[in-house]
Amino acid sequence: MKKENMKEFEDLVKQTEDFCVKSLHYSAYTIYLYQNLWKQIKHLMIESNLEVLDEVSFKILMAKIGYKKQGIRHKPNDRLYVLSRALQMLMIYKESRSVPLVIAPSKQFYNRFAYHFDNFISYLKLKLRRNEVTIMAYNRNIRSFLDYLEKIGVTELGSINISHVLNYIRMLTPPKGTTPILAIGNIRGFLKYLHKVGVTSNDISAQMPHCKRILQPRLPSTYSRTEIQKALGTIERITPIGKRNYAIFLTIARIGLRVSDIMNLRLNNICWRENQIRIYQYKTGNPLSIPLPADVGNAIIDYLKYGRSTTDDDHVFLMQRCTVPMTRSAIYSLISKAFSDAKIKTEGKHRGPHSLRHSLSSRMFENNVTIPVITQVLGHENGETTNYYLRIDLTSMSKCILEVEEVDNNFYKRIKEVYSDYIQ
Repeated sequence: MKKENMKEFEDLVKQTEDFCVKSLHYSAYTIYLYQNLWKQIKHLMIESNLEVLDEVSFKILMAKIGYKKQGIRHKPNDRLYVLSRALQMLMIYKESRSVPLVIAPSKQFYNRFAYHFDNFISYLKLKLRRNEVTIMAYNRNIRSFLDYLEKIGVTELGSINISHVLNYIRMLTPPKGTTPILAIGNIRGFLKYLHKVGVTSNDISAQMPHCKRILQPRLPSTYSRTEIQKALGTIERITPIGKRNYAIFLTIARIGLRVSDIMNLRLNNICWRENQIRIYQYKTGNPLSIPLPADVGNAIIDYLKYGRSTTDDDHVFLMQRCTVPMTRSAIYSLISKAFSDAKIKTEGKHRGPHSLRHSLSSRMFENNVTIPVITQVLGHENGETTNYYLRIDLTSMSKCILEVEEVDNNFYKRIKEVYSDYIQ
């Protein structure tokens, strides 16, 4: 491959570089480092007889680089990591004409079973609408299982049997961030999918052992109206970021939207004339229409007019340095920081978006709002889920407490005598 055939790639590098300088405000030194990395990628393409960067060439190059994420954290000076990141930047910019501030290590799975793995992950996302946390768990556990199958010489998923699964379970040491029970459950779901799509003739998932898991219910984390107002008051509303953070915090606290729905909230979901927010919930896929309180609407308008970047993206809430939708971690961080700045005691309690939903349901219970109404506001599929929140209504629970009758003193005297006879 000759260098003169790389004109399209060089143009892509130049466009990505310009975006990083103008939109992400990368320093001259950072750009210099990326220029060197992109030169190395160009040499790899020439060696591999690749002229353009597309999905096929991207996978080839990633395989050549050979970077594999070993843990949750990486070393910034890891050559393979920074090289793979530079390649991902080019691919992301080519597809979206934008580059996010945070680029996670490539989720591409280089295994002989990658085709079935990718289809299964798409099935979880599109058909079953599983959330990001659940997808991450499946990613870890199914990859580990498929790596094991490849290691022991299995060449086709259609040839696996229950002995392969049981042998893997016996030596199971799940990746960080999961448990053996969760790993077994994820594998069972994957095997069930393989049978459903006809890859395996037998439903191996039905032959797998079931692990008994006893859950100890934990009271949901809630905060009082005063604590939430105090946390809300710590958010600086002068800056664009402050306006955005205030609007997000207030929207979750007053309306109870899930964090996934905040991330996906678009401009056309807000019906200003009817004072409503209308969405299709990300978690359930069901439609949801809820009133838009005046204070929430004013906070969103303040952000849209004086804080939000000018962009064609129609998501309501955007990252500040680059015009991409808010991430789950960014929303959690801003809420957690508000509680921390307000010096609210959070020991033993969650302090993220979900705690605001729990707090909202708690206040509704205290005001004698009926279960069907709370179910509709919180977007639950049925009242059973809402009943989980009943445990936080301490005021109502206190009415169920029975008085304990007084015990005659002779009872304790007799107990003491019996105990003395027993120990002698």
